[in-house]
Amino acid sequence: MLSFNDFQALNEIKATNRVGIQHLDKLTPTKFLELMYVFYKEFGGVLPKSKVKVTEKVDGSSIRFGVDGKNNFFIESSYSGPIYDEGDYTNYVISRGYEANEISQNFENLLKLLKSHKALNEVLQKHNKGEGVKVIGEMMYNPMAKVNGNKIRYVYMDYDKSKLANVLTVVPFSVEPEDIDKKALIKDLMAISTKDIRFDKIHQIDTSNIDLSFEVKNIETLLKNFDQTLAALKSRKKADKEEKEILKGIIQSSQAEVREKILSYIKNGTYGEEFEGVVLEIIGTAALKVTSNTFRKRMAQAKQSKKDKK
Repeated sequence: MLSFNDFQALNEIKATNRVGIQHLDKLTPTKFLELMYVFYKEFGGVLPKSKVKVTEKVDGSSIRFGVDGKNNFFIESSYSGPIYDEGDYTNYVISRGYEANEISQNFENLLKLLKSHKALNEVLQKHNKGEGVKVIGEMMYNPMAKVNGNKIRYVYMDYDKSKLANVLTVVPFSVEPEDIDKKALIKDLMAISTKDIRFDKIHQIDTSNIDLSFEVKNIETLLKNFDQTLAALKSRKKADKEEKEILKGIIQSSQAEVREKILSYIKNGTYGEEFEGVVLEIIGTAALKVTSNTFRKRMAQAKQSKKDKK
């Protein structure tokens, strides 16, 4: 068996950088103002259905898996790089100064489960053009979850057990390299789904036009004087400090209003009433993530609990 350092030097697949989607609430005042200016000037405050794609953000764990140029199967965590053999992830964890634990063992078990999945390997090999294939997505691995009656929680959201696979549910959202036919590959993965291991496509939420005209109206004065407002927000002059703080307060309130309005268009999630949030892909702007109030509340509780234990 190759050591962790040995296979890192030999494998043909490069680690995928972790890239987060911009969070609406975490946009700086200037970035949020620029976004609202686009809504104001381009759409008149109403985002037409034809220009907006809304998809559900799943509350699971990041997963990457695939085969290299020689069809050797691997999986990859957010930071580990490709892992080919059982035991190598544990070696990686130890090499980083941590102790092997339940999480690292679950990762080892996951590697064993997927590596031995004949149909999965056949699909990956079918789409391999010689440079390898990597599927990037979100997973809900039941051994890593907490079960309470007919509900199952992987991170913060309570999902319906009946709407998920018995062992592992994977939602792929990207494929590398770029010349791989993403739609065809995901369709083939979905076709090999069983009651134990299931591959789902990203759930696209069908909404009407998203009407933010009221929210735009509330800051219309700032938008009509966009250049001056932007200059005031960027100013470092002491004389502008008070105005800058007032503007930041107005924008912070507007961000909360916009979040609530967007969420009002979402009734429930794919796997139950609760959902982590949604991703909005708006033509001409970057993708934005909007998290549900339930998710925000439970994440805040978890952070507070962690602080209390210190």
